Amino acid sequence: MEDVWRELRRKLTATWERELYSQREIYLIVKNVSSQAEAEEIAFILKSDLSSVVEAGLIGYREETAEFGLTYRGWPEQFLMRSRCPISGTSTSKRSWKRSAEIKSA
Repeated sequence: MEDVWRELRRKLTATWERELYSQREIYLIVKNVSSQAEAEEIAFILKSDLSSVVEAGLIGYREETAEFGLTYRGWPEQFLMRSRCPISGTSTSKRSWKRSAEIKSA
């Protein structure tokens, strides 16, 4: 019985690790963005400052709302915790920014 449990535990752990670190497409909507240039800057910050973000691109900007497509290694919940949404921080131009955001997982 111990051998069966050891093998089952090994397989479950391997499956959990694969699931934990697999890449997912996440759609992120950020509100209160003042311009398309600022939206592009946020995409750059997401990719450069969050190590698990493999790719971040601006899908669209309209009426102070930016929509991003992210390729993220991990769970959407982990992204929320790591980015501390509502998104806030200091951009590379040293301007402070604070935005509300929501995630739509693909």
